[in-house]
Parts: sequence; C-alpha cells; structure tokens
Amino acid sequence: MAPGTNMGAAHPIQGGGQDVPGDLREKITNDAAAYIASIAKQRGRNDTWVQDAVRQSVSIDAQSAVEQHVADLLAPDLRTLLVAVDGRAVTTASGPATIAIAQSDISIVDPTPVELVAQKVFDPTIAYLLMTIGFFAVLIELFHPGALLPGVSGVVCLVLSFVEFAALPMNWGGVVLIVAAAALFILDIKAAAHGGLTIGGLICFVLGSLLLYSPPPASPSPTLPDVSVALPALLAAAGVGAAFSLVVVRTALRMAGRPSITGSQQLSGATGVARSQLDPDGAVTVRGQVWSAHIRSGRLEAGRAVRVVGRTGLVLDVEPTNTVGPPSAIDTRNGARG
Repeated sequence: MAPGTNMGAAHPIQGGGQDVPGDLREKITNDAAAYIASIAKQRGRNDTWVQDAVRQSVSIDAQSAVEQHVADLLAPDLRTLLVAVDGRAVTTASGPATIAIAQSDISIVDPTPVELVAQKVFDPTIAYLLMTIGFFAVLIELFHPGALLPGVSGVVCLVLSFVEFAALPMNWGGVVLIVAAAALFILDIKAAAHGGLTIGGLICFVLGSLLLYSPPPASPSPTLPDVSVALPALLAAAGVGAAFSLVVVRTALRMAGRPSITGSQQLSGATGVARSQLDPDGAVTVRGQVWSAHIRSGRLEAGRAVRVVGRTGLVLDVEPTNTVGPPSAIDTRNGARG
C-alpha cells in the first residue's frame, strides 16, 4: 500500500449506493465474507479482519494494515515497490516462482486514439445523443426526399447508438416508446393530421428517453451499473423535439389553409397566357402549368391573356381577356402538358 491510503469498508451495497434490502442483503454479505476470507487464507493474510471489513465496514490505514498483516508492505512509488518485492517467492497457478523485476524497465503505454474514442462512445449519454441525432436526421430526410446527407448520417448515428445500447442495461419499454414516437411523426407527415400525431410523438419521445435505461426496480441487482441520461442532454433533446413538432404543426396548418390547385372548379375563371397561337387549338400557361387549350371562337395570338371558362378532359376552354400579357409572363420552361 502507498503511505496515506486506507482500505476496508467493504460491506456490499447496490450499484447506485443504496442499501441492499431484506434477505438479499444477508445472502450477499455472507457470500462476500466467505469469498474474501478464502482468498486471505490462501495468501496467508489476516482473514479475521477482512471478514470484519465486509460485515462491519471497518477500515484501516496503510501502516496499520502492514502491522496487522492485511497488507505486505508500504511503497511510496512504483520503483520502490519493484525493489521491495524483488526476490520474493510466490505461488502461482503453474507452481512456485521467484520475482525478479528490480532491474526491469518501466514503460507507460498510453491508450490509442481508437481506444480513447471507444471509451467515450460507450457512454449512456453519448449513445442517447447519437440515437436522437439519427432519429431527427431520418425524419428530415423523409421531409425532404433526395437530400441524402441527413438520411445517410442519420442511419450511421442510429447504427452506432444500437451498438452502444447492446453494452448498456436497456429498458425495452423506453425503446418501444421511442419507436412509437418515430411512427407517429411519420404518420403525421403522411396523413396530414395537423400536428396532433406529432404532439403525441413528442410525448412518447420524452417518456421513452426517461425510461431508456433500466430504472431502479423494487429489488435492483447490485451487479448492474446505475446508468442514466444526463439531464442537460435530455432537456436538449426534448427542446429539439418540441421545435421539430412546432415546425410540423405550423406546416400542417399552413398547408391545410391553402386552396387546392387541382380540379376543374379551381381552374374555372383562372387567368393565364397563350403559349402558342390558338387557332382554335394551342397551348396556354395557367398557374405555372402548360395546358392544351381550345378557344371557342376566332383566333388568338401567342402572348395574349386568356381566361379559363371550362374544361373538357385535359383540354381547357378559354376566351381572350381585355389585357395583353407581357412577354415575361410567358412560361418558357418545359412544363407538364395537360
């Protein structure tokens, strides 16, 4: 042991620091005391003290640990430790051996960049943020098909988050709620439910985030780590979800208030410009689209303004108006011909 350190206080508790309740506490305590005593006897240590450390949570400083034969020696640094244990006879799994390390070189091996990244990635908050980014990136791709970047980056983030979730104590109820949130967002996009489904999806997303990792049950396992999403990350994800739902609701309401641009009743009375000469048939541009047209009487030169008075199949019945359309009003793009 190093000077100024202590050991002991080994009474079993839960991963989150809570006491183990009921009969489970007695069972775990007896098992831990017997296990540590067997190791102490095998190494020739003070097995009575180590059992007290488990049952009564006693602790001891470094000097007293050496005096009571709980620890072997004091060593302030690594080099002193190597010199102190050099020449000692020990028993290993393969038989007796003598330690000869006093003249050994000390090499410090730093973690590689990949190991550092992996250490940071396998974090419950990082996994949650990756899932959230992937979740909304895929939804953006559904809003704007063909953008590619949101869709590809979203899929990559989701795959990385699923890999991390495999190493964490997941609560599948939270996963189901998040999947349900994604389904509600998509349904609102497709069904134009005026944001109602999006609000429900936001509620499911927040609840699923809170329950994503296993919450403490009535009798939690002392062997599982106590993991949860950091509160700032949870609040940030909820804020992004709220902003996303607000955009969807506003878009849905704005689209609901727009008049339909399809159907003969919406085209009747609309004005446009003759794209070609009408004699009596030709083409006109109405509301940004190119239509086949028929003038009921006479003829009309290209560039003149027309008004729709009827529709026969995919052909508009038009008549001239009293105004002449400017040349810039004629749509010269390759539009769809009715």
